[in-house]
Amino acid sequence: MAAFMIVTDEQVRRNLRRQRVFRDRQNQLDAYNDIDIIHRYRLDRLTIISVIDMVQDRLERPTKRSGSLPASLQVSATLRFLASGSQQRVIGDTMGISHRRLGQGYYICNLFGFFSNRFLSIVSKWPGSTHDAFIWANCSIAQKFENGQMNGWILGDSGYPLRPWLLTPVGNPTSRGEDRYNGSHRRTRVVVEQAFGVLKSRFRCLHKTGGALEYTPAKCCKIVYVCCQLHNICIDKRIPVFEEPEEALVEAQNEVTYQGPVNDGKTTREQLIRQRFA
Repeated sequence: MAAFMIVTDEQVRRNLRRQRVFRDRQNQLDAYNDIDIIHRYRLDRLTIISVIDMVQDRLERPTKRSGSLPASLQVSATLRFLASGSQQRVIGDTMGISHRRLGQGYYICNLFGFFSNRFLSIVSKWPGSTHDAFIWANCSIAQKFENGQMNGWILGDSGYPLRPWLLTPVGNPTSRGEDRYNGSHRRTRVVVEQAFGVLKSRFRCLHKTGGALEYTPAKCCKIVYVCCQLHNICIDKRIPVFEEPEEALVEAQNEVTYQGPVNDGKTTREQLIRQRFA
């Protein structure tokens, strides 16, 4: 009987130890204050809980495995990776998750976005070698402008065609009005470059200091898309960015000039220069 009691006590101690470890792994947010949570995961506490609620049914599958990961831990590990850019082994080691279960090439993804206080449209399915003009011609917003479903002006660099609704810089300005137009064009485009800079500062997995995304091309594109969506949530909720983004620069001399057949916006640009910048 004494031997039986000793074995039973040991089993109880093991079970308690397992339960405690499992509970600690589930409640990652309980270990940090509100500021630390934003530093660590980029989202605030309530937003993280909301994200967990949205994806919980898809992440938690019925299983008999004792080591299955709860949705809260999967979301925490993912946000930590997106925020830090640290390789998965680091995330796994710091959060107590097996490296294999987090999952693992080198791929350059071309991020194409429209920004007005937040990202209005995101295209991240093309490889880095794809020219911007090609991506633009094959995106839904371009088709809406083409069909007259959207109005206004879009500013693009010299790599894009000059259209009545897509204004590019004047290649070789010869007047004060053209110089002023180019200056205004450049200053406005800096806002977009700054938006990408803030995005990469918030989610360091997209920044060069975070290394490379060691995933398949399809998964890399999904990661970029998710970061943009989370970034929009942060903007809407006014969640601060603690890391300073790099200074955004628009260097006209480094741009590749569009050489395609479509350039029917010259009249619109000339009229705008006469009316606003002459």
